[in-house]
Amino acid sequence: MQVPSADRVRREVLSTARSKNASPNAPVEYVYTNLKQIYKQCCRPVEEHYRFSDFFSPPLNDTDIGAKPFVLLLGQYSVGKTTFINHLLGKTGGKGYPG
Repeated sequence: MQVPSADRVRREVLSTARSKNASPNAPVEYVYTNLKQIYKQCCRPVEEHYRFSDFFSPPLNDTDIGAKPFVLLLGQYSVGKTTFINHLLGKTGGKGYPG
């Protein structure tokens, strides 16, 4: 199967996002579905051929692709790490920890 062009994917995502019947997550679901398909058809066969899992990590599954990413924020004491996270989360005022 042929991988769709970036322009085609962009047009389809935007048209799905503008559709009145589409759910708010429809563009994201469309991207995840196509990403899973592209990985299974293009990347995974190459990984299996060269035995990538023998020296790095096992092949991805659908759950891995759709999982939320982990983020590590490092910095010295009192440089504003918590303030930065609170700003990203839209929390204002008060002290506290985001997690």
